[in-house]
Amino acid sequence: MSICKIDGVTSGDDDLYHVTEAVCDASSRPTRPDESDNLYVLQSIIGGPVRLGRACDPDALAARLQMSSPFPLSIVRAYHRQGDLEAAAHAVLKSVKLHDDWFDERALEILDGFIGQDTSDVPFLNPPAQGTAEQHDMTFDQLRLLCAIHRAGLDLQDPVTDKERLSLGMAVQRTYADLFDTTYFPWRTEQIVKLFYQWRKSPDTRTKADIAAAHGCRCFWTDRAKGPCCDQAEAGHLVPRCQHGKLSVANCVIECRAHNNQRRERTIEQYLLSPDRTTHR
Repeated sequence: MSICKIDGVTSGDDDLYHVTEAVCDASSRPTRPDESDNLYVLQSIIGGPVRLGRACDPDALAARLQMSSPFPLSIVRAYHRQGDLEAAAHAVLKSVKLHDDWFDERALEILDGFIGQDTSDVPFLNPPAQGTAEQHDMTFDQLRLLCAIHRAGLDLQDPVTDKERLSLGMAVQRTYADLFDTTYFPWRTEQIVKLFYQWRKSPDTRTKADIAAAHGCRCFWTDRAKGPCCDQAEAGHLVPRCQHGKLSVANCVIECRAHNNQRRERTIEQYLLSPDRTTHR
């Protein structure tokens, strides 16, 4: 029997046959009205096994499953209109299957290779970059996490024990869900703790969180006819620094790096009246 490799999974001809059969079966199976066309993956915020499933409302399903889980669950992958690939995905993940719809966490990397992550038209489905960046290099996904930490962490001490770290993660996840009305929360406990320490120790990071809390976690130039935004979030000065403008809530808004770099030392009014537009995608 010959051996082939599919996105990190070594399998034989029989397994490949089942994958092909599942893909064909999924494409020919009629969609029932009560079936979803969204494929999702759930995981605890502390990592570990993942659950693959199909639902028209993954958020509602996550809330129901949460009732039987001792740890907070979050949607770490959601593949828009890919529900018909559920059977094929199960076949591809056969080697990392634990039981029923549960798989080893290696399934995430395999699924990304098998289905892909081309979900740019559905913003909440885009997984954030791994790790946490320094204050001067932060994505908008990380900025939203920072806002949740800022709201939840005001009365929390530095987490030392595993129990304290888990409590921090649970508090931040609840706050994130309240702030952004979603159960999509693909952050691990170690990522939350790392950004929490950055928030505690860096005055600039706390100020950036204050600015985002006051003015919103998206680029100021969104929907203002100044071109597309990039994914890097920065604090933009209303009164430029060259004119002694301070890094403060009153003098700053959140801008993406593309708009902030293009505006440079111009005021908001000067840039708004200029013909300049970003081209970054």
